[in-house]
Amino acid sequence: MGRLKINFSEFAAAFVVLLFGVFLIVEGNNYSLGSLRRMGPGFFPVSLGAIMVGLGAILLFQAVFAAREEIAFDWRPIVCVAGSIIVFAIITPRFGLVPAAFLMIVLSAFAERPASLKTGVITGVVMAALGYGVFIYGLGLPIDAVRW
Repeated sequence: MGRLKINFSEFAAAFVVLLFGVFLIVEGNNYSLGSLRRMGPGFFPVSLGAIMVGLGAILLFQAVFAAREEIAFDWRPIVCVAGSIIVFAIITPRFGLVPAAFLMIVLSAFAERPASLKTGVITGVVMAALGYGVFIYGLGLPIDAVRW
């Protein structure tokens, strides 16, 4: 019988999903659940938490018993994606939605290896235009498209 090899990064991620599900259940129970016909404010968080606990348990089981190689941890995607969200939050009120969306997409494109500036710029232009079309034109949100 072979030795049990646990993929710790997968195990940790599954454990976080499970813990967050438990947190949602506990916090959601502070509100009225209601019924299926008249759902209360606690119904959705408790339901979502239960689903997350179930998925977290399945992922934990797979992390312990599935024979997979350890995934190498890389800071680059975390820094690029988190940084792009921070840049979006800072740029949007100062310069508007379109430049903020464009910069967010271009910066997050560098999370992938090899990073392609051309692909990031094209995707940024398309997503900024879609953001304008959906949020400003379609939904009529009071956000400046471009602020100088």
